[in-house]
Amino acid sequence: MNTFFLSCLKLLIAILFLSCLGACESESESGSQNVSAQPLIIESTSEVAEPDIQKAREKNDKLLQQNHSLGKPGAAVSLHSAQPLVASTPGVYEYSLQLMSPVRDGKMTVDVSVSDGITIVSSSRHFVFELQEGGAYRVPLTINASVEGRFYIQLHVSISTDGQSSSRVIAAILQVGEPAVKAQKAAAKNAAKDSNEVISLPAQETISPR
Repeated sequence: MNTFFLSCLKLLIAILFLSCLGACESESESGSQNVSAQPLIIESTSEVAEPDIQKAREKNDKLLQQNHSLGKPGAAVSLHSAQPLVASTPGVYEYSLQLMSPVRDGKMTVDVSVSDGITIVSSSRHFVFELQEGGAYRVPLTINASVEGRFYIQLHVSISTDGQSSSRVIAAILQVGEPAVKAQKAAAKNAAKDSNEVISLPAQETISPR
């Protein structure tokens, strides 16, 4: 009887030991599950950094737009002078070319060159202007035309504003003497007029004797 009682007691102790051991294992498993949940925190950190990535993309797009705008040809400037400039005969003449630009600030430089047949005799070929709103910029020139014909005055314009530069070449026409086409038309008109004139000759009458 005592032996049976001792056996039951040992069995009860073994059951209690196994129950405690199972509880410890379940706690360790729950701890491991909590550790495995930590990567979710890392993922949430990457979600916080997403606005920074978006800002970087927007900055890159802005830089691309600026580089594209720099590639656009032609400075914002135009020539506001009567065309063509006229010289009745070869000689030395003074002209004033007027440039206009909608750019409100910055600097504009103008370098002048001419085609063969005319020369610049004025002291300055290089001009610098400070840009302002509604500004008109005068380029005074003294030109020596040695022969008749049609010639060109080139204005090499460069505008610098907000750290960007753009340039353009504008040509002004100089006509020395009559245009060749006009002269040819006048000569043809005079020739046609001469051919249409009627030449009157004195009348001669011969009377035969009967």
